[in-house]
Amino acid sequence: MPFRDSLPIRLIEDKLGCGFWRRDVGADEMEWSHGLFRLYGLDPEKDQPSYTLMRKTQHPEDRLTFDKIDGNVRAGTLFDREYRVVLPCGGSRRLAHRGEVIFDFKGNPSFDVAVVWNVADRPQLLDEVLSEERRVKVILEALDYFIAFLRTDGLNAVPGELLRKLAFEKRKAF
Repeated sequence: MPFRDSLPIRLIEDKLGCGFWRRDVGADEMEWSHGLFRLYGLDPEKDQPSYTLMRKTQHPEDRLTFDKIDGNVRAGTLFDREYRVVLPCGGSRRLAHRGEVIFDFKGNPSFDVAVVWNVADRPQLLDEVLSEERRVKVILEALDYFIAFLRTDGLNAVPGELLRKLAFEKRKAF
């Protein structure tokens, strides 16, 4: 099933703001997920995913040589890197990806896959977590008893550090 048709992949991409690609070793044609098109600022209805297009969108200073890429594939190493892409509007975006080479039963490289994400999102996510932690801390300090905050998915939304601090403080029971 292609990435574009996979509901779990689309759910992961929507929640984490990432994208995926797959390429048979040595081929130019690639399979890109909707999230990858979004990160590259391209249209899945107009743009044909390929290794050539991926390299073309990367900032010239960030492009790896084919020798370096082929060396990674032959060695079967994980490949992590950050690079800039030039968006169709003329702007740029800093992306990171983590990829892996998958081997066939004879030990030959078969295809490579990678997950790609927007590096600029990391500070924003950290700011959101810290902001929520400050909000919860203010609420708890204003109260004489403990309140549990649950997210809609049922997980505890109180940051771990705050929970550890509260475990050592005495609070009034109802």
